[in-house]
Amino acid sequence: MVSTVLQTLYAVHANLGQLLKVIEDEIERTGAGQLDPDIEMLTLALEYCLEYPGQFHHPTEDLIYDRLIRRVPQLAGEITAITADHKTLSQLTRSFCDAVARAIEIDETKFLYTEGLAFVQHYRHHMHVEEAEIFTAAHTHLTPGDWSRIEAMARISVDPVFTERVRDAYLALKDRIVARAAQGPRYPDNTGAGQMADQIESKLVELGIELPQAAAAVANYVTYVIDGGQLWIAGQVPFWNGAVKYTGLVGENVSLDEAVDAARICALNILAQTKAALGDLDRVRRVIKLGGFVNAVPGFTDHPKIINGASDLMVEIFGDKGKHARSAVGAGGLPLGVPVEIDAVIAFD
Repeated sequence: MVSTVLQTLYAVHANLGQLLKVIEDEIERTGAGQLDPDIEMLTLALEYCLEYPGQFHHPTEDLIYDRLIRRVPQLAGEITAITADHKTLSQLTRSFCDAVARAIEIDETKFLYTEGLAFVQHYRHHMHVEEAEIFTAAHTHLTPGDWSRIEAMARISVDPVFTERVRDAYLALKDRIVARAAQGPRYPDNTGAGQMADQIESKLVELGIELPQAAAAVANYVTYVIDGGQLWIAGQVPFWNGAVKYTGLVGENVSLDEAVDAARICALNILAQTKAALGDLDRVRRVIKLGGFVNAVPGFTDHPKIINGASDLMVEIFGDKGKHARSAVGAGGLPLGVPVEIDAVIAFD
């Protein structure tokens, strides 16, 4: 079970991810030379990225890192690098803030593209490394007693009223920025790019589909690897926001329908990991392959029917781009006692 502290940090990263997407959308339109960015929105988003982490979640991360170094001394180098990168991120953010100020002063915005893209890419990479390596190690190695101490120290190391005020203020700011971004460009976009953006997100809303929080790795691996234009996603189990939805053996204490639903939840977790990796599901060019594993009683032969729960979802969401090669095999046991596990390979732009 993922601790409350880690769940909070994952949620904070998700909020920052939304803001980075807003910034990326604005600077990409600038780079394409189609229209001027929304300077006010960029300024507010950068204010959020500059002030919120240092005042709210970096102190909590420091408590985790201190405890983790005691448990796993060999991680000291990686943790020191991540902590130092917080300063780099702050410098990049301030540099981009200065660039936005220059853009206002000289009424020229095209030069924002390179600096802004470097900022977004570095920030995303930082959060990915933090989640895939440090948060995962904390989840694996810290004890319930460690987490209790971290929670207690977090409460006494900062003023709770101040923390709550900062959190509420910045979450309101985030909601304002995201809502403004959802209204679309202030100027006509004759390229048709505006009409194409967020198609998959709109499809999910139309279908009433909610994605879970991207799960952390629970052993010595990363949740995804990007190689060229391909995204390789580690095996996903029927997790829903930190809780296992199904356990057991298909044909014994898990029905066929339940196993199909478990496969669908695995696919939703694949999409959550895809979004965490790419920032935008519209970047998916093709679902190349799904690898399905089913833990069932001896003699069970309906593995393909179960993995259809994942395959059908991919086609439902992505259409022809969701049609994929596939394997559906039996397994003598799966992690955490789950009945289904699925990995994926996805091509992206």
